[in-house]
Amino acid sequence: MVRCALHPPSAHASREHSGRRRSKGDCWIHVPLPRPVGQTEADKLAASDARNSLLQRSLAVLTLCFAAASRDGFDVALKGQKTLLAVPRALGLIVDQPQKRSLFCLMSNLCEVPCSLCDVHRDVAGMVAAAGAKKRNVTALVEAQLAASIVRGRDPRVSLRGPLRREHIALAFVPALAAIHGLGTGDLKLYDIFYMFGS
Repeated sequence: MVRCALHPPSAHASREHSGRRRSKGDCWIHVPLPRPVGQTEADKLAASDARNSLLQRSLAVLTLCFAAASRDGFDVALKGQKTLLAVPRALGLIVDQPQKRSLFCLMSNLCEVPCSLCDVHRDVAGMVAAAGAKKRNVTALVEAQLAASIVRGRDPRVSLRGPLRREHIALAFVPALAAIHGLGTGDLKLYDIFYMFGS
């Protein structure tokens, strides 16, 4: 389990034995979030970038083996049977809206397009006019984030991220979860498999 967003990212891992969870095998990994060292806009941007980068790097480390297995599969030896190839998939994650937008490197709920699933504008959200909103294009958005993250690595000025913010309402970071097959590839369930609680 991973918790993040407005709070420091943390991960919970537990071992299962005979269908029962063993509390002695549980562990928490807690990563403190960077804070601005000054009050200028440049200081705040640097701290924001550091937080987003740290979150995605932490998720990348936590999901590294799972992402590789979802791509290549791995052999599973069943007792009394031949070895089978297992290809795991992520079936669902439980997050609220702020966490979801942090995980996907999308702009906050205060932006003009607050929905993580489609491009509905906040002025018509919840109205009949919102019915025609288009779903987010997973491939196009992740590729745009990848290109923007390369630019950000060379030059951190926020003005260079304008096209990504205007077109996709996203941040110049690549969501680590996009590397998991079934989320960022194949059925492209990166946005619509999540259950959201809260506003």
